[in-house]
Amino acid sequence: MSWKNETTVLVGVEEQLAWMREAGLARVGCNWRWRGFALLAGQAAR
Repeated sequence: MSWKNETTVLVGVEEQLAWMREAGLARVGCNWRWRGFALLAGQAAR
């Protein structure tokens, strides 16, 4: 049995930023990235 499943595979930063845009956030970006960690930010659309 493999330990990998949909809950253990990381999604790339670009795909997560796309999700944020689809959710209605503007000016999304990655402010910090290190190994498997990233700090993403977005501004609420007005």
